[in-house]
Formats: sequence, C-alpha cells, structure tokens
Amino acid sequence: MIGYVSVLFFIWIIYSVIKLIRHYEHGNLSASQIGTRNPVKPIRTAVVLGGSMAGLLTAKCLSDHANKVIIVERKRMRDTTGSIAIHGSFTHIFLNRGYEIACKLFPGLEKELENNDNVIPIDWGCDMDWVAEGKKMVQLPRGAIGWMVKAIQRNFLENILRNRVLSLSNVEIQDGMKFLNYIMIDSNRITGITCVKDGEDYAVPTTIAADLVIDCMGLVSPTVSRLAKLGHIIETTKVNCNLHYLSQLYKQPEELKFPLRYYQPYAPDATTGALLMPYSKGVTIATLISYNKSPLPRDQKEVNEYYQRFPAISDYLSKCTPISEISSYRKEGNELRHFEKINLDGFIALGDSVCNFNPVFGQGQTTAAEQVLILDTLLRDLKQGEKLSCKRFQERAKAVLSVPFALAAFSDLRFPKTETNSTILRKLAPIIAYPLKKILLDSSKSTWTYRCFTQVLHMRQGYIWTFADPKLLWNILTL
Repeated sequence: MIGYVSVLFFIWIIYSVIKLIRHYEHGNLSASQIGTRNPVKPIRTAVVLGGSMAGLLTAKCLSDHANKVIIVERKRMRDTTGSIAIHGSFTHIFLNRGYEIACKLFPGLEKELENNDNVIPIDWGCDMDWVAEGKKMVQLPRGAIGWMVKAIQRNFLENILRNRVLSLSNVEIQDGMKFLNYIMIDSNRITGITCVKDGEDYAVPTTIAADLVIDCMGLVSPTVSRLAKLGHIIETTKVNCNLHYLSQLYKQPEELKFPLRYYQPYAPDATTGALLMPYSKGVTIATLISYNKSPLPRDQKEVNEYYQRFPAISDYLSKCTPISEISSYRKEGNELRHFEKINLDGFIALGDSVCNFNPVFGQGQTTAAEQVLILDTLLRDLKQGEKLSCKRFQERAKAVLSVPFALAAFSDLRFPKTETNSTILRKLAPIIAYPLKKILLDSSKSTWTYRCFTQVLHMRQGYIWTFADPKLLWNILTL
C-alpha cells in the first residue's frame, strides 16, 4: 500500500512540475540584449516613482527607450550618499542573476566594482556555511558551481547607480517631492501624476504628464489605496511571519577570513536565527533574526549572550569588536499585489511595490532586476506606433515572482503562528512544506541536491527546469 501511494505521489509531483515549467518558463529571460536601445523610442515621457534600487534600475532601462525620464523621489537624492531605503543599512546581497542583469544594464559597472573594498566576491558553494533544518549544508569544492556572488554594501552600490543615472542626459530628477495621486483621463488609462514639495502638503500640486508611470516606491507605496479610489481594486496575498531583525557592524582582525555563516530558523520551534556576512574589507555585519514575534535581546550584553545559541557565529564575533549601534527593523513578512488582474494602461508597478519578501533567501534585489529585464525586453520589441501592454508586463512579472514568493511564503507557513489571508496557501502549505523540507535536509548530504537548490535560489537563467531534474525528484522521494 505504501509503495502504491509513493508511485501516485511521484506521478503527481512530475505532473505538477511540468505544469509549473510550462506556465513560468517564459519569465526567466536572457540578459544578453539588455541595454540595446530601441531606435523607435516608443515612449515620450516616463515617470518613475521612487529613487531607490528598483527605481534606479528602472530609470536606466527607460533611458534607452524614452525621450525623457523623470524620477520623483520624496528624499533628496542629490544630497544622499547612501541608500534612501529605510532598510538600506541592513544585510544585503546581490545574487548572481541580479548582479548579471545590473552589470549588463550599466556598462562598465563590473569593472568599476572589481578590487573595491566594498565588494566581496563569494563562492557560494564553497564559502557558505549554512545550517538549515538544524543540519549543516554540504560545501562544494571551490569553483564547482562555476560563478560567484557579490556581497555589496547597499549604501555603496546604490550611490554608484544613483550617480550614473543622474549623469544621463535624458533623466530629470524631481527630488524632495511627495507623490499625491495618479491622473486618469478615463477608467483604464493613467496619464500622469500630481505631487507636491515634501512638507508643503497644502501647496498647489505640481502636475507631471507622462505616457508611462512606474511605481517603484516599495513597501510604503500608497498605490493600492490611490487606485482603489479611482475604481481599481488590487487584490493582495499576504503571509505574515512578523519578522524582526537586529544588525550590527563588527571590525574583524586581519588574520580572520571573511565570514559567511547562516543559521536559518526552522519550524516549528526554532523561531530565531542568525547571519554573519562580509560588509566591506575588514568589516562584517551580524544579524539576529526572529519569527512570530519571538523576543530578541535589547542591549549589547544581551546580544553577546544571545549569539551563544549559534556557536559558529559566537566564536567568530568573540574575536571581533563592535563598531556601530544595534539597528532594528521589523516587517510583517511577504506580500504579493496582483496588478496583473487589472486592465490599466500607462501604469506598471515594479519591485517591492508588487512583491516584497521575508528576506530569508535574499532574493529581493534580484527579483527587482528580473522585472526590469522584462520591461527592457518588452520595450525593445515595440515597433513604430505600438504601445506597451502594461497588463502583459504585470503577467510576466507575476510569472517571475511566483517561484521566489512561494519559496519564502511556504517556508514561513511552516511556522504555526504565521498568518495568511489566502485559504489556498494555507491548505497547500503542508503539501509544499514536505518537498521543501526534504530539499533542505538532503542538501546537508547530497552535493547534487545542494547544486540544484543553489540554481533555484540564485534564479539562474533556466532555473525553472531544475524542478524537473529526475535525480533531484528521486532524492526528495527517497530521503
């Protein structure tokens, strides 16, 4: 009987994987043509709302396809030397796929980042010391996965990209401006925005007309409420694990190798974790992670004691010296906004404005870069007189986002106190949790499973086919 059930389950897995691949395979595009300009220039004026990472990548993409690009940002971009994101000083990593797209989008970026003290190259298969499900994942020989990952300060990278975007002749900055609302001439088309100088809410609004408006305002974006008042209701899928993390910078002795150590929280009881990764040459950033409102320490003494739960990290930090205050950040978890379900021309949403994650797998910046790649591809293929299909963009963005969102959401739903507004996700959670846990556990023993998991995690081109790998499926079923 058990053998019969196993065969049926195996058949169901194969069927589900094939459906998944057929549905999403078009989303993971080649980055080889990014930066190639469309001679038609299909957009006269584009407005980008938000000047952080997603906004900068989007503005550079649009500069190749629009006569004029206007960035509207509440903070003073010209006076900022770091990240303008509220979580910009915390742990960030550009996964391989995102780094590839950014370097294609900004010619010369890779060379500029080479041998810079703020950029630490990481061999993910060899350097990563990862404990998942209470088991340490295997480590591969150096160079075995064939590509590197970059640990880059968010402040540093964003500053470089901002200076490059500001130097573009067809990009205009409207900073210190607070977005107010969208302008709609009929029920299905956005034709511009209104904004006002920050702090002058009662002043006469400034109107900016545009052929295309792109929301890159991220977590704080008011777009959902603004569009609701204009008659467009955006459905949202939420998975809230009530995430809290604390980060602090440490000076490391010269004789210590840079660290990359991760104790991932795992269900049902291990609701805390820790991460140690390079920040810049000689400096490391340590982060404590809490799920489901599990309490974290309140001062330096408690922090030092708390890290003793994670021996590999505690041992490393005992040789280092704290050089910054402890920073705290909270967020509910994961949210996917279904812009693909509305039919609205002249407007798209991108980055965290569409989907934001629990950063448990570090895919946020890379998914934003993937969406910019989709936008670049659609704009580059437009012919004279054709208009961008905003709905098509949102559908393709949803395809790219679905796998990383599911990876983070179903990982969080294994914790009993995690909340969701989706009945379907709640019912699917126990089913999906089974292979996910199997993959993480088998990654502690099988180099093949770990390679496959790394391919998916880094969203390498064609990664969706990894789910159909027979050896991976066999390892999951026979573990």
